[in-house]
Amino acid sequence: MKRILSAGVLAALVSSAAYGMDFNLVALTDMTYTSYIKNDAYNIMAEHITPQAAGAYEELRLKAKQQVEQVKFDFVGWIKGYPGRESVDYAIDSAYFSVENGPFVLYAGKQRIKWGTGLFWNPVDSLQPNPLDIYRPTEDLEGIYALRAELSNDIVTPSLIITPKPGAAYKGLDAAIQLYKLVGTCDIFLNYIYDTDIQNIGAAISWDLGFFVLNCQAALKQVPGSGEFKLANRGFNSSYMAGLTRTISNELSVVAEYYRNSAGMSNNDYVASVTSGTIPVFLGKKDYLAYTASYTWNNLLSISFTGLHGLDDGTSFLFPAISYVENTGYDAQLALLQNISARGVKEGIDSAPIYSTVELRINAYF
Repeated sequence: MKRILSAGVLAALVSSAAYGMDFNLVALTDMTYTSYIKNDAYNIMAEHITPQAAGAYEELRLKAKQQVEQVKFDFVGWIKGYPGRESVDYAIDSAYFSVENGPFVLYAGKQRIKWGTGLFWNPVDSLQPNPLDIYRPTEDLEGIYALRAELSNDIVTPSLIITPKPGAAYKGLDAAIQLYKLVGTCDIFLNYIYDTDIQNIGAAISWDLGFFVLNCQAALKQVPGSGEFKLANRGFNSSYMAGLTRTISNELSVVAEYYRNSAGMSNNDYVASVTSGTIPVFLGKKDYLAYTASYTWNNLLSISFTGLHGLDDGTSFLFPAISYVENTGYDAQLALLQNISARGVKEGIDSAPIYSTVELRINAYF
């Protein structure tokens, strides 16, 4: 692990000296202790990996930026090592150039294109291939290869995206467009994704009403065969999100969001699937509520409390955390993920093999 850290620091220093880049290097040490529910989901997991109570990893994440006149370069990459393993995991989350010419901006390369106005749920964010960590929704996610063009103006701001089809570039190209308009204190987004197989239509708003910010989204996603809706002889399923954000002070903020997925399983379908021996995908039902509240005391300690509840069947997870944030060179967080799902045939009992996880995280900044 120390060799990984030394190599990462050396690479960052060489890049900064050679190219004059602004960079940030974050070294993360993560240690967990997990207790499991010995259900069918646990047995399936055990077929691929050996579940262990104690776990740990170290990660180096490099963020670098460089600007030469109107051209900017942005890079985010990471490498992760585990005790007892010779190999490491690594990925480049983003590496792209952007060129500005007045109101016109062109982005080219691997980039995170985030659609939607939610913190936890963004049903319109269909360009993102990787799932969001609902307990740490602000963490970086891997982007996609794309050519993106935006033109800001007083009428409407369009964003046009061309990206290779998933799997291999030679299979063809997909296209997407988003239109943005600010009306008073309301941000309005309309978006559309086209490829030869699947088309997605979405809309989102973020409306500052003074006392709180209202965030709403709706999306129609094409599915094979017949779906909830028929449009132009094609089947579509719908999903919705509605949320409130309240910033009470610089120290205290609260977010709550409701998510509805019409393509999710009903209670009867879920029970039938579990009874037949099939383990459904976690978070694969219809209705969910997520919320978080965070408070920072004296710029010294940060306390947060996050909850996730499946409104269909009593599935519930809580995620309290306390962080030391005073030092600019490092911070530390102690967190608990606790499964408090009610007993019975439920997602939290059958689809999630984890009962609780205690986690200690230490970030060092260079």
